[in-house]
Amino acid sequence: MRDARWIRALLYAALAATTWIAGDFLDIRTQVELSVWNGQVHWEVAGSTLKARPGTTDVDRITIRARAGILQAGGRRLETEKSNGTSLSWKLPHQFRIAGGSRPPVGDWWVDEVAREDEVFSTPADLGSDFTLRATFIGRFHQDLVLDLGGSPGVNCSFRRGLLNNDFFIKDDDGQVLASGSIDPQPIARLAAVCSTLLRAIAGGCLLVAIWAGLVSVRQGSNRPTKKPDRAGTAFVSGLIVIGVCASVISTWTTLDILDSLPHLPDEVVYRLQAHWLLDGDLTGPEPPCLDHTRIPFTYFEGGRWVGHYPPAWPLLLSPGVAIGAPWLIPALLRILNVVLVGLLGLRLGGRWTGLAAAGLAALSPLATLLFASWMPHSCSATLLLLALYLSIPSSLTTSRFRWMAVGLIFALAFAVRPLTAVAVAVPVGIFLVSEIFNRRRRRQDLILVLASGLLATAPTLAANAVITGSLWHFPYSLAHGTMMAPQNFAFGVRNLDALLASLSPLIHGWGWPWLSGPALMALPFAFVAVPFLIRRASREDRLLLAIAVIVPATHIWARAGGLHGYGPRYTFMAAALLWVLTARGAAELASTEMRRIPAAASVLVLLALSTLITLPSRLDLYRGYNDVDGALGQAIAKLPPCSLVLIPEGDWRGWTVATPWLDHEDPTSVVFATDLDDNHDLRGCFPDRRMYRWRNRELHSVDQPAWEILPPKEPISSYTGP
Repeated sequence: MRDARWIRALLYAALAATTWIAGDFLDIRTQVELSVWNGQVHWEVAGSTLKARPGTTDVDRITIRARAGILQAGGRRLETEKSNGTSLSWKLPHQFRIAGGSRPPVGDWWVDEVAREDEVFSTPADLGSDFTLRATFIGRFHQDLVLDLGGSPGVNCSFRRGLLNNDFFIKDDDGQVLASGSIDPQPIARLAAVCSTLLRAIAGGCLLVAIWAGLVSVRQGSNRPTKKPDRAGTAFVSGLIVIGVCASVISTWTTLDILDSLPHLPDEVVYRLQAHWLLDGDLTGPEPPCLDHTRIPFTYFEGGRWVGHYPPAWPLLLSPGVAIGAPWLIPALLRILNVVLVGLLGLRLGGRWTGLAAAGLAALSPLATLLFASWMPHSCSATLLLLALYLSIPSSLTTSRFRWMAVGLIFALAFAVRPLTAVAVAVPVGIFLVSEIFNRRRRRQDLILVLASGLLATAPTLAANAVITGSLWHFPYSLAHGTMMAPQNFAFGVRNLDALLASLSPLIHGWGWPWLSGPALMALPFAFVAVPFLIRRASREDRLLLAIAVIVPATHIWARAGGLHGYGPRYTFMAAALLWVLTARGAAELASTEMRRIPAAASVLVLLALSTLITLPSRLDLYRGYNDVDGALGQAIAKLPPCSLVLIPEGDWRGWTVATPWLDHEDPTSVVFATDLDDNHDLRGCFPDRRMYRWRNRELHSVDQPAWEILPPKEPISSYTGP
């Protein structure tokens, strides 16, 4: 028996090593080539090329500079070839060593931006003025990896690849950009990188099973959970509520103290604006005066109406909080429900301890904390879909028809909040219910009720579309220029999918920050998920959750946008919620093995969760002033006299973000806002009685009023208080 146990452990260890090596082979690599001939620089990165003529001569040193990142950069070899045929070669460090800075990287583009740039490689090299340099780099980085050629004058070439940004530059000694461009998506290479992420997760799961198989006899071969799921008792539900309230308090503290109760993305400004319109009884807003001076991103002027980019369901849910001046209250309350639902889903799939563990992971997740501290709809969408999913997998055959009607209604509401995510979840749930009907575990009437109630409940959403866009089938998204979802976006969608999965690793649990980084960080957060499937103890429900977790990010493969520029990989948030449950399931399966000592799996999971709990306050504190948005403008406006007008720089969406609290004021003496253009003369006609101030360099400066050309007002609308 002992020999069989060790043989099984060795087999899993060998499988872990094999899949890890395969994942390393498929992972993203960046081949670069830098050629300098006759004073012209050719900079090629992953098949994309830039050209510039900085007049570089007599290069005598090669220096590589980089910044710390959660998926740290490294290299293979650096080779040079001179015009006379001589060549040089250097071995680069597999992972660049970078001195620590004031902000440890967290995997967010904005937080990691302030990391100190460090010299990671430097060597004298008498290359002259005509040469070719080739190198291979590994890793993914938000910030520039710089190849600096010291000379007279010098030149530096840099690139960013693998996460949010995929671009490259040629700059002179003074940092002036001589040429810049976007790196081509390379879908085959990025699909291989997606497979690399999945293989590393499997390798991590195999390693966990190998360790436990060496200690105990891991039972295999049953498709049932370790025991029948427990019922949700009063004490269990109370525990979930306590965990949910604690999570809600963390998010509330984050939004009030860290984020200054302000939106930090232009999308949030639009949601707040739409909520105000709904409180006024309309799906759209009145067309403001001086239209050209109202340039809020993701808003449009159509037929005398002011239209928001997004469906109105989330602004409607947000509106009670907006009405009382506390929009943060709605996400805070939703987080309690979200944590409870994650726990109840864990209870249904694996028992009470699984449910509590899943709820704890949800409560401590940095990604969840940030999204529930924001006004973005992804948290609401995931909560609604979790509720629909929980109701879709009842533990008994005989359930009320009202339950199935509720499933359809909830799916319809989720569709009104984020249509694509709702469809991505509804399809596998529908297939699951059909299979349950064929296996006589569900009644045909149940599915009919879900479909009928869901289709009927989509009527308000379609009606809103007709009012806003003039078509039942066109959401407000269609008002944007260009096609957001289209087959031609496939190459960019594959790149985004790879970046989404890689970015999810450091944010889904927050384990081991700030000490853990690199490939191990990409494997650990998903390792427990793989365990039930590796030991063949995954239930039908486990497979359903995994299918949804895969399909949700995959549905964005036709989108050009990746959603990585704010709070993390928010497009994958529904997948993250299900991965918390599957992580708890994996730990429960390991803990259920035949052991006569303290359950090591539970201890490991607790230690990992404690690493997040201990560091979460300091980690969240790094998000102060996130996305370069803070309360400075609000503090300056508080000192202005009544009836003031603030000019926001053209193209500065952050100004409108900070101005959000004043956009819905009805007081005619309240401050109003306008975009500062080269020609502002028409503003005097729109706002004849207001003193004007210009927001520049985080300060308000009074506009020299005599320099304005006084024009007769087109309409006497000085009481208008919109932007």
